[in-house]
Amino acid sequence: MAHDNPIHDNSSKRILARGCDPVMSAHAAKNIPPLLGNPSYVATTTDEEFFEKLAADPWSVIPIVETHDERMTVGLLREALAKR
Repeated sequence: MAHDNPIHDNSSKRILARGCDPVMSAHAAKNIPPLLGNPSYVATTTDEEFFEKLAADPWSVIPIVETHDERMTVGLLREALAKR
């Protein structure tokens, strides 16, 4: 599959994700990293877990990347990773 934007090596970066559905979050944690250059991707599904992990570790995507349209997730995360 050809990409308009090449996938850069982001294996040294980390993403903390906040999802709503545990099954979809687990699916995203498995499938999204290869599309983004293999950053570490930690999925959370509660505010408590998200803020606990946010405070405990450094993260590469600092801007909040938010969408209700899951089709936009990879593109928005690629843009955010490119800024770091």
